[in-house]
Amino acid sequence: MADTGLSSKLYEKMSAEQDKFRAWLMDQPPADILLHAVEYAVREDILMEIGALELPDDQARALLASPDTMADIYKTFSKMVDTGHMDVVRESIEDRAATLSMEQAVQEAVQMEMESQGKLEAVYLVDRSSLLHLKEVQGGDFEYTVFDKQTKQKTAEGKISLDDVLDGIDPTHDHLAAARAAAIGEAGLQSGPLGGSDVAQVGLTSLKDFRDSDIRRRSIWEPETLPKDDIRFINSGYEEQFRIPDGGTIQVEYPDRTFSAKCEYIDDYHTYVGSEVYHICQFAEVLERGGGVCRPEPELDAEQAAWKIGWNAYLAVECGAGHWDYHLYDEKFNETKSGELEVVGCSINEVRDMVLFENKLERRSMTPTDHGMLMEKAAMRAQEAQDEKRESVLGQLSALKSSAKEHPAPAPAKKRDEASL
Repeated sequence: MADTGLSSKLYEKMSAEQDKFRAWLMDQPPADILLHAVEYAVREDILMEIGALELPDDQARALLASPDTMADIYKTFSKMVDTGHMDVVRESIEDRAATLSMEQAVQEAVQMEMESQGKLEAVYLVDRSSLLHLKEVQGGDFEYTVFDKQTKQKTAEGKISLDDVLDGIDPTHDHLAAARAAAIGEAGLQSGPLGGSDVAQVGLTSLKDFRDSDIRRRSIWEPETLPKDDIRFINSGYEEQFRIPDGGTIQVEYPDRTFSAKCEYIDDYHTYVGSEVYHICQFAEVLERGGGVCRPEPELDAEQAAWKIGWNAYLAVECGAGHWDYHLYDEKFNETKSGELEVVGCSINEVRDMVLFENKLERRSMTPTDHGMLMEKAAMRAQEAQDEKRESVLGQLSALKSSAKEHPAPAPAKKRDEASL
C-alpha cells in the first residue's frame, strides 16, 4: 500500500511550487501572462491529478527529490503533446457548426411545413384500437374526432381551446403534441394504471375509407389537400393494416427481438425499410415467415431513452434545461460523439431522429435498450480508458528511467582527463 504521508508531502511540495509560479506570473506584464496561460492551466491539472493519484513509494520519493517537481512534470508533458490538440480544436469547431446548422434547418423545415399546410393536422393510432384526427382551426384551437379502428364508427369529437394547448406545451410537447394529449384525455382514451396511452402517428389517408371522417370527404372533393406519399403496410393477403407518413418509423416485433426502422416512400407498392427496399407484399411475407408483426412506432413520452443503433453503435438521449443532451458510443461503449440540441417542443423520438440523421445513421435499425444500464457501462469503459492511459504514461516514464540507467550519460571531458592521470 502506498504511503499516504509521502503522497501528502508530494502534494504540498507541488502546491507550494505552483503558488510560487502563480506569484511570479502575476508580476509579469499582461503580454507575458498570456504567453504562459496554457502552462499555468496544465500545471493546475497536474496538481489536481497528483492529489488523486496513489503513486508507489519509490516514485513518490523520486519526485520529492526533484528541485522543482512541477517544472519537471510539465517539461515531460510538453514533450509528449503532439499536433492532436489542433485536431481536437478543429473537430470542436466543425461539430458545433454542424449542430447549429442542423438545428437551424430543423426550425426552418418546421416553419416551412406550417406555412405550406397553413394549419397543423395529424392522425394518431391510440392503443392500437382508436384513430384520433386532430386539426388546427381558426384562432389556434384544435378540433378532434375519434374513430374505432375495427368498426370505423365515430366514437367522440370535440374542440381543444388554444389556452388548453398552451398550458400543455413543455420541452417535449409542441402545439400539436399538447393538443393530442388534451384530446386523448377529454375523449377518455387513457389506458393503464397511470393514465398513459400507446400513441403512434399514422398517415392522414389512414381515414380515407372512414365514412364520417373529414379525410374521406376531402379525398373526394379536395384530393390536393391530402398527401400522396403515405406508405401502406399490408398482410400477405393484401389487406391493409395501417399507413404512415413518408419518413415515418415502424416498430417490428419478432418473438425474440423488437426494433424500429425508418421508412421512405418510393411508390404505392415499394418502400425503404431502413436500408432495404421492399415490395409491400414481400415485406409482409418476410414478417409472417419469421413470426413477426409491425406497427407504427409509438411516441415515447419520456425525458430519457437509449437505443442500440444497427450492430455496432449506441445512442443515449436525455432532456436537459431547455435542450437535449445526446451521447453516441461504439460497440465497446467508448464515447464517439456527444453534444446538445437546443430545441424545445420535440419528442424524444424526434430528437433521436435528428441526431441519427446528422451522423448518417438514419437508415440503421434502432433497438430500445435500458438508458441507465447503457450509461453505467459507458462510465465503466471511460474509467477503464483513463486507467489504461495512466498506465501507459507510467510505463513510458518507467522505460525512460530504465533506459537512463542502462545508458548513463558520458562524464564531462575535463573529469575524464583528470581520472586518467
